Amino acid sequence: MQAWRAFTPTHRGFFGGLRRGGPPQSPPHQPQDPDPKEDGELLESKFRKVGHGRSAMFPPNLSLAVLKQTRSTENYLKAIYRLSGYDYGGLPEGHDAYPVNTNTLAASLHTKPSSVTSMLVKLSERGLVDYQPYQGALLTPYGFKLASHVVRRHRLWEYFLAGNLGLGSGEIHELAEELEHVRSVLLTDKLSDFLGTPTTDPHGNPIPGSDGQSVGLHRVALGSLDRDLSVPLVFSGIQNRELNLLRDVNALGLLFGQAFEVIHRGSAAGESWELRLADGRTVHLEDQQATTLLVVAKTGMQTLPN
Repeated sequence: MQAWRAFTPTHRGFFGGLRRGGPPQSPPHQPQDPDPKEDGELLESKFRKVGHGRSAMFPPNLSLAVLKQTRSTENYLKAIYRLSGYDYGGLPEGHDAYPVNTNTLAASLHTKPSSVTSMLVKLSERGLVDYQPYQGALLTPYGFKLASHVVRRHRLWEYFLAGNLGLGSGEIHELAEELEHVRSVLLTDKLSDFLGTPTTDPHGNPIPGSDGQSVGLHRVALGSLDRDLSVPLVFSGIQNRELNLLRDVNALGLLFGQAFEVIHRGSAAGESWELRLADGRTVHLEDQQATTLLVVAKTGMQTLPN
């Protein structure tokens, strides 16, 4: 079985060429807890003045309820979280997160690349992402902290809506999209306790804990799966971290986190693979591309009403 590690976002900037995956270094002068009545933007400014630059870890005891992030900011952070490979419990040992380019992010958020570029510049200035034009963007520890909490809230609400209110699969996602922007840490933690601290949502997706970590789901190479396997598959990684291949696959419409089923298996003799995405679109991949995909076979999904 492949070794997995609890991932940690870059703590000194993705593009500085320094190691990722180790524990963030504590800044020399830890600031006092802020007044929860203060504005989030002002708090960011104060923390930077005492040595918390954009690559430093934001204090873990800072209540997210005081951070007045916009809905748009949270949606961007959540998308980068998923597209960087952070979902499904971590990255293979020795693998770093994947930088997210503007075209891929634009496709995920259904917006224009120019709008994405402008937003990434703003997020970089606020210390939420490390961004370099033409190279991509990754979450800073501060951005990762916020992103993982958005994902946590979304999936806890889906669990509540399905299990406690009996809502169907066609309803829980859209409602959770609204409820995920209720930013009370106290409410989120109470909700988790009320539900029995679930580790996966009704779709089989891992729910991050309050520390941002989540259970690791077993990823396997697409080409190694049994031909008769009929469970939903989710694209979750690339073997050997081949970034050029990832860009090619993204350009064809297959992004991290997308569910699909195999319609036709290709072969080394030149036959292409045909995948059908959850939204009905089909994607054709060369055998060399398809066999490098890492997928999660979600066998623990709840049966939800339509």
